[in-house]
Amino acid sequence: MKDLPINFEQPIWLLLPILLVSIAISAFLYYRNSSHSFSKSLSVFLFTLRALSIFILGVLLMNPYFISKTKVLEKPIVVVAVDRSGSMYASADSLLVSQSVNDNIESIKASLGSQFDIDILSFDGKTHEERHLEVLGKRTDIGQLLYYVRDKYYMLNMPALILLSDGQVNQGVNPEYAYQNQSFGIYPLVYGDTTEKADIAIKKLYYNSIAKQNAKFSLDVVLQAKGMVYNDVNIQIGHKGRILSSKKIKITTDDFTKEINFEIDVKGVGLQGITVDVVSDIDEENSQNNSSKFYVQMVETGQKILVLGSAPHPDLGALASALKTADGF
Repeated sequence: MKDLPINFEQPIWLLLPILLVSIAISAFLYYRNSSHSFSKSLSVFLFTLRALSIFILGVLLMNPYFISKTKVLEKPIVVVAVDRSGSMYASADSLLVSQSVNDNIESIKASLGSQFDIDILSFDGKTHEERHLEVLGKRTDIGQLLYYVRDKYYMLNMPALILLSDGQVNQGVNPEYAYQNQSFGIYPLVYGDTTEKADIAIKKLYYNSIAKQNAKFSLDVVLQAKGMVYNDVNIQIGHKGRILSSKKIKITTDDFTKEINFEIDVKGVGLQGITVDVVSDIDEENSQNNSSKFYVQMVETGQKILVLGSAPHPDLGALASALKTADGF
């Protein structure tokens, strides 16, 4: 039944009762008006015409519809994504890189265009269509690109993503996580110098934004270093040109991460700017991430806390003693 060019909203077996009812109604009308002096052949023709008309009305009540099948052959889609962030063209030979990107796109079109439909995208912090190929963004988010491709080509035959990028990601989720459960393959064309440079950076600072005057407060510095194994670095905490504290750290692994704690005492009232600097003997290509500055509001008086209980209890006394020894209260 599925191969018929016509289908019905009602079960098809209802055609037989409709046919029988049509014949019965026609027969009833024929015998009721049998006194007419028609020839036998004419009577048979009118009987058949009446039964057919009633049958057609019954068929129309079943809401028939025609099925049309059309086969369309579509080529698989290959997506070419071009990294248009500033890091791709930060080198001295940026014109050569731009020319190489254009040549690779034309080569991909020439070699795959007969078997695949080629879609060109560009991306930086966001994903753009081909008309935005000249945009130079300050961020690179490959994870967002993978999500964009997944959503745009959902349920389409897209077997491959060709990625033209320098691989430097500074925004969004890890591309390895974004690529999980994707149905297409990624074929990267990597640009730039892929050699890992020695670099040390202040990744994160943890501190209280408000501190009590003349009381020490805690500062945690998260330090990251790559390619500097067995070297020593010095972390210095400064305030108004004076070094408040410093610690020497030895880099023990090639991919090094460590959280270093400082107890610092800042003199002054109001908003105070404090600098964190990492000093090393290694000549780094990027030294901008070796320094960071944060601000702490120094207050003259601490916070007052009321410890209230319905009856004397040892825990209340212990809590009060702990608060008295803490800075800021």
